[in-house]
Amino acid sequence: MARRARKYVYLGGKASQWAVVVLIYIPVANFAWSWAVIVKLFTCEINAYTFSSQSVYSPAATFFITLDMLNSGASRGSSPFSPKTTKRTKRKEKAKAKDAKGKDRKARLKRKVDNKSEESTSKKSKTKDSGNCPLRSGLPTKDELLVHYPARFTWSQLKSFINSGDLGLLKRDKKLQRRYDEWAITIQKEHGSVISYLVNHRLQWGKPDTLSLIPSVLDAQLAATPASQNGHSAPYPTPEYFKADIPFNSELICIMQNSWPYSVPPEIEHTLIWSRVPVFHTSIIPASIDARIQQDGLCGFTGSTSTVDSLPSLESSLPTLAEWGITMDRLKCSPKLSDEEEVMVHNAGKEVREFVKRRWRESQWETGWFVNPPRLQSVRGLAHIHVFARKKTLEEEAAWAFGDNA
Repeated sequence: MARRARKYVYLGGKASQWAVVVLIYIPVANFAWSWAVIVKLFTCEINAYTFSSQSVYSPAATFFITLDMLNSGASRGSSPFSPKTTKRTKRKEKAKAKDAKGKDRKARLKRKVDNKSEESTSKKSKTKDSGNCPLRSGLPTKDELLVHYPARFTWSQLKSFINSGDLGLLKRDKKLQRRYDEWAITIQKEHGSVISYLVNHRLQWGKPDTLSLIPSVLDAQLAATPASQNGHSAPYPTPEYFKADIPFNSELICIMQNSWPYSVPPEIEHTLIWSRVPVFHTSIIPASIDARIQQDGLCGFTGSTSTVDSLPSLESSLPTLAEWGITMDRLKCSPKLSDEEEVMVHNAGKEVREFVKRRWRESQWETGWFVNPPRLQSVRGLAHIHVFARKKTLEEEAAWAFGDNA
């Protein structure tokens, strides 16, 4: 009966075996791997080649056979004869990979924000339908806004409109605007005018907003916060103009949700800060920038996880305003001022910006805010600040905490 071929390399004796062990061990860099080879040699289990008959090789021949096997393994990346990677090299490679990951993170976060705005609108719309949310008249509820007046702008587009300086780009859904006009007629009959309704009924100076039909996540958080952290117990003297340290419960201001919000994503809170003291004052607005402020008002951002330069261009965002007939040639954007004057404009909004930071902590919220110029104030003598606030995701909060922000 023919015997099956054996897959072994036979060494002639102990002396030849030891010679091969020494020859192989010397050039091998990896200590642990070397001992594995030695064990293989002594048990005669190197299976790199198939021999049709039992053969005995000299130590030198066995070494070169084994070396050829090892070099074959190098092409698969498993040979210890490949250049050894030092700890320093590994650290450098790890640092490069970390940097690349960090650069991609901001882009991913920005995409997630806009995608979340669109997905949340889509998902919430699917969970509710017009049958379960009948359309009423008067002030709209959160559900009505979601079902009957879906958002037209993404968060990035909204920020782009604010940054343009043309606050006329911020639009309310046309159907919601018609509903507002009808509501305004009723209010005029009951209160004499919308302004009278606002001043004598809607504005609850120094008190929490209890009349809004649109709930606020931040208001719920602050309600659970000790009163000492939300305002001052001691009397606050009336300043010449709006100050960053005005207590939230001061009778000089009223903070409430906009009952007729613009067409923004459902997770964006549109808050109004009404003030009995002026926001614009000659003490903070130099004469050289007065014309600019009178035209554009003030605006800014807090808690941003991306730079202004990363916002979508107006050209790419304007198609969302096609329903309102807005085109590039109809924009009312002021020309850029000198660097020094741009700094003055930025400083003119310092008090508002710092107040917004106090209320909407940058570690948890991202905001875009603006103040209409005096010529566009709806109530003479009562200024108001618009704040659009977006609650950050846990991932964004962590990134901010570790300093990975714009």
